[in-house]
Amino acid sequence: MRTFLVLFFGLSASVTWAGSVKPTAVSASSTLPTTQGVNYGPQNVMDGKQSTVWCEGDESGSGLGTTFTVELGEEKEITGLKIWNGNWYSQDFWTRHNRINNLEIAFSDGSKESFSLKNEQVAEVITFESPKRTSSLRLRIRSVHQGSTFDDTVISELRVLNSSPENQLKVAKWSDSSHLPTDSDGSYEPPNLWDGILDSMWCEGVEGDGNGEWIEFDFGQARSISKLNLVNGNAYNLMWWMKSNRMLTAQLEFSNGSSQEIAVKNSIREQTISLDPVTASKVRMKVTSVKQGNMAKKDPDFDCVCLSEATFEK
Repeated sequence: MRTFLVLFFGLSASVTWAGSVKPTAVSASSTLPTTQGVNYGPQNVMDGKQSTVWCEGDESGSGLGTTFTVELGEEKEITGLKIWNGNWYSQDFWTRHNRINNLEIAFSDGSKESFSLKNEQVAEVITFESPKRTSSLRLRIRSVHQGSTFDDTVISELRVLNSSPENQLKVAKWSDSSHLPTDSDGSYEPPNLWDGILDSMWCEGVEGDGNGEWIEFDFGQARSISKLNLVNGNAYNLMWWMKSNRMLTAQLEFSNGSSQEIAVKNSIREQTISLDPVTASKVRMKVTSVKQGNMAKKDPDFDCVCLSEATFEK
C-alpha cells in the first residue's frame, strides 16, 4: 500500500514498548545528510516505524568504525537488543543498502561484546552474556553485508531490552478471514499486530469495506485476559490513516464460549480498551462496523480495514 515516502507533519501515533527501556537520547558519529526532504537522523531508530531509518554518512566507504550511541539517562539493567538491521522501507531498499554484519557494543563500564548479525530481513534479538548495568551503549560497525546498489549502512529500528515481566500475551498461532497479498512493502498478515512497529499492519483483503472480517489470536493455553491495546487504522502517518478504513466496533469471541462487544476510537493514537476479565486460550476479533477512509469510495484499493497494532494483556 505504501508506494512512496511522504513527510507529513502533525498528529502521529505512538506505541508502548513492552519489556524494554526507552532511551533518553541517541546520537551517531556520522549521518547521511537530509536528501530530497528525507531525514536519516539517529532519532528515526526509536520512532516505532520501520520506514524511517538512520543511515551512516561516511563518505569514504560503508561506515566501518561508525558509532551509534544510546543514552539511558542513568544506570539500568538491560539484557539485550532487538534490531531491525538494514533499510526496512521496502524489500527492495533492504536488498540495495548495506546491513551490519559484525556489531561491537561498548557499555559505560568500558566492557564490550561483539555479535554477528544475520543477513536476513528479520527483527533480530541479540542477548548479552549476562544482564548489564549501564547508562549507555555504543554500537560500532565492524563489518557489513554488502548491498546490491548503495554503499550506505542502515539501521531501521532498535529496542533496548530488559528483564521486566511483560503483561502482553504472546501469540502462539494465528488465523484470519483474509489479508492483502504481500507486496514490495512486505506482508499484511496478523503478526504485524504484535511487532511493536506502527507502519507494518494487518489489512483485510476482500472486496468491500471489511465489515465482518476477523483475526484470531491463539495463546496456546488458557490465559487471563483483561485489556486490549490497539492502534487503529494505517498508522504510517496521518495522511495514510485518513485515506484507509478504520474499525469502529468489534466483537471479541473467546474460546470459552463468551463474547464481548467493544467500541474503538476513530483515532491514530494508541488506545487501551478494558475488558471484562475472562480466561480463554483464543480470541477472535471480528469487525462489526467501519469508518471508511476519504479515498475508499474513489479507489477500491483503499476500501479495506487496517490495524497497525493489537495486543492483549492479562
